[in-house]
Amino acid sequence: MAVWLRRPEVPVPAAAWMYDLHQALGRHASRFALWHAYLDAVVPQVPHAYLAHLATRPGHDDTARALLAAHHRVLDAEGLPAYAELPGGRPRESLLAALGYEPRSPILLEPAGPALWRMWRPAPDSGRSCGGLPPRARLRRGVTPLRGRLLPAPPRSP
Repeated sequence: MAVWLRRPEVPVPAAAWMYDLHQALGRHASRFALWHAYLDAVVPQVPHAYLAHLATRPGHDDTARALLAAHHRVLDAEGLPAYAELPGGRPRESLLAALGYEPRSPILLEPAGPALWRMWRPAPDSGRSCGGLPPRARLRRGVTPLRGRLLPAPPRSP
């Protein structure tokens, strides 16, 4: 299974629509704002396809390779690069690297967390461009929407 998200246009920074977010979500808006600030910090700021999830049965790398290759042909025909995040410490030895993805600066989860390697597969005509990937990101678990409480609980009314 592969889940792709397309970003055919440069994403609008979260600050541009924060008022609307607050109107729609009320007291929960700050949690979504934090998530979108994270995305603004680590996701490429150019049109691309994002490989959000990839899963196959253990030992079926050939299935994953075929699935990705088929979608890469579609992306190549459209001239669209691809982006993925890969956990672990050996991005150059991964299936994604074998399919043309190049490791870029990692997202470092602290304290002592794993590295998420930002992997970039350029469009066929773009050469080895990094695709507008922001510089290295260092995130503290206590302030990311991935772990822990984001905000203290609001005070209760008497």
